[in-house]
Amino acid sequence: MPLHTVVPSLHDNTHTPFAVWEDLFTKEDFEQIDLITKAIDSKKGTIMDKSVEESKKIARDSDIKWINATPENYWLFRKLSTIATIINDRFYRFDLSGMYEAIQHTTYDQNQHYSWHVDSGVMDSYNV
Repeated sequence: MPLHTVVPSLHDNTHTPFAVWEDLFTKEDFEQIDLITKAIDSKKGTIMDKSVEESKKIARDSDIKWINATPENYWLFRKLSTIATIINDRFYRFDLSGMYEAIQHTTYDQNQHYSWHVDSGVMDSYNV
């Protein structure tokens, strides 16, 4: 499973590097995730306090499902938290503890999209 960093240049004005982990999930993992998410209702993805229509214009037009931690999908939370810890220890060194939120599973139809955006209101104070 190759791990490398990428320094974005088009959308990230801070040029903060991000990590990419290739081949993290196997075909069997994806099949299990498909089974898990089939039992969950989807909703339209939005950005913070924006409406669905505002979100589509700004950065995202997608369908999301929230995967809660259960004994049946513990393996998924364990895999993601282990990888997040490895990446954090290697590149970022944030003081992290545990994975307590549901996992967001996002799907896109042919004409849907996802563009660069920040998931918190912090960037609003930096807009010029």
